[in-house]
Amino acid sequence: MNRPSLWLVVAAAVLTAPLAGAQGRAGDVVGSKHDLSLGGGAASRATTETQPCVFCHTPHDSSPARQLWNHQSSAATYGTYGSSSYVSGSSPGTFNTFPGTRAPQPTGSAKLCLSCHDGTIAVNATINNGTIAMSGGTFIPATASLGTDLSNDHPVSFARNASASEFVDPAASDAVKLETGTRFVQCVSCHDPHSQRLDPTAGKFLVKGNRASALCVTCHRRSGTGWSWTSSSHALSAKSYTAANTGGAAGLGAHTGYQTVGDNACESCHRPHSAPQAQRLLKAVNQRDVCFQCHGNAPVAAKNLATAFAKTYRHPLETSTATILHDAAEVRTSSTNFSGARRHVDCADCHNAHGAAAGLHVSGTNQIASGPLVGASGVEPAAYPAVLPLTGSYPMTSAAQGGYTVTRAAAREYQVCLKCHSSYAFGATPPAAPSGGPGTDVAAAFNPNNRSYHPVIGAPHLRTPATNLLAPWNTTTSATRMYCTDCHGNNETTSATVPQGPHGSSNPYMLRFANATWSTTSPTLTGGTGFCFNCHNPATAQTMNIVHDVDNHASRPCQACHSASPHGSFRPGLIALTTDPAPFNKGASRVVSFTQASTPRGYVKSSCTTLSGCH
Repeated sequence: MNRPSLWLVVAAAVLTAPLAGAQGRAGDVVGSKHDLSLGGGAASRATTETQPCVFCHTPHDSSPARQLWNHQSSAATYGTYGSSSYVSGSSPGTFNTFPGTRAPQPTGSAKLCLSCHDGTIAVNATINNGTIAMSGGTFIPATASLGTDLSNDHPVSFARNASASEFVDPAASDAVKLETGTRFVQCVSCHDPHSQRLDPTAGKFLVKGNRASALCVTCHRRSGTGWSWTSSSHALSAKSYTAANTGGAAGLGAHTGYQTVGDNACESCHRPHSAPQAQRLLKAVNQRDVCFQCHGNAPVAAKNLATAFAKTYRHPLETSTATILHDAAEVRTSSTNFSGARRHVDCADCHNAHGAAAGLHVSGTNQIASGPLVGASGVEPAAYPAVLPLTGSYPMTSAAQGGYTVTRAAAREYQVCLKCHSSYAFGATPPAAPSGGPGTDVAAAFNPNNRSYHPVIGAPHLRTPATNLLAPWNTTTSATRMYCTDCHGNNETTSATVPQGPHGSSNPYMLRFANATWSTTSPTLTGGTGFCFNCHNPATAQTMNIVHDVDNHASRPCQACHSASPHGSFRPGLIALTTDPAPFNKGASRVVSFTQASTPRGYVKSSCTTLSGCH
């Protein structure tokens, strides 16, 4: 055997020597994009050099010696990955105003890869063979160059922190390997520089097939209480997802060669290299563009959410392509991240893309047992204040909560909503309501100690039989609860193609249903239509409560007596007085004083006094 042939075999075997148990694959590099020789598979090739290995290896005078390295090294200092959710870095940093850690400078075999892939050293610059003559360019193509800013690339040269509970080290038998001794993640943990097509679909010199992100989930194990990536819609979906599914935003769509959502898996939303959003390596700066690849105007999913978010009354998603406010650390870090200048909404504020599953909520409960909210974070009031005295005034509802418990996976829908719509986010001063007027503290309104409320948190206050309500509420029991989205959500009737949920509505206050009138003049019992009457039966409401049935009360709007913000009240019956401010009284109230009767048909004229003086 001649000498060049011998060192070719040796070089191929030792490149991956720092990786525990790695197998050299002699000859696989021939014809690949890493073969820069005269007969190689790279776009730029040597004009006379026929040995593929000499661009990286040499049998003598190598540096570093262990890899018999022959390529000139880069002296670059790199920007490295960091984020608020990355705990395995070597130095502290601040990311989107949140504390986190940053990866160290590349070391070991990562530096060898970067001697070409940072774009600062020509691919033909060797230690022992000088500058090899080439045809075509002499620097790595832009599509393969990472540059010296690696902040938007998967980190390397780090060991997993033991506190990183959603990550594991690869099994000893796995093709994914950690660096021997240091147990660092390196470039060659995921890439085999000698074998371009171990994953024949993606190519990319991966160490094994990456269908369904098999390579990614070797280390990334996304799961938590009540949710798991492996059972999520995004992991299981067989829907077609290709490079054409951009959602209208440049640079999006599939980039792996795989053709379904489930086969692309992690890389439906993430890019391991040169990601537009550095933190968590998202495929776009804002989440809206990432999600709208599949949930936008040309949906991969069954339902088009772009049309819902285009409606007049909507949750206003962040759309900036330069910077965003949302951050994965915001809930566990500080409640002020949902108030003032940082007030915002993104898809991930309500949905966990790694756990969300298909399905609609079932009326009668507030629990998140499955479906699209699974795994979303939330807050629960630590304790509910006592109800205000009946002689109280604004605020109509209980005092603000004394504190909140943050949960990484909400058990009930209202816990997701309270992140933004309670004193957790804004303290004692609610921001203005998007539909007009002042906002309210919804946790205070739904306080189960209040004398009246819609039963989102507390048990129903049934003064008449549940059979007087419309289906499905006509079977209400003490265990029945409501979702916030029983009232707030898309005004269109939910179907296989129309999304449910509070994304957007044509109705003020983001009310559901086509029958959604809620104003100072309507609905009325005699009119029989309006938002209240999606649940309350206008006919039985008159017969079961004498107040509704006497004089001309049935022709009066609901807001003449009841709160215009009917979440909850320290008064019984959601009664609003003329002295109450907006949003509880928007000018329709005619009640000056009110005393609750022992039964709904036990009221007399002296039970209340009115502005008109009729009683």
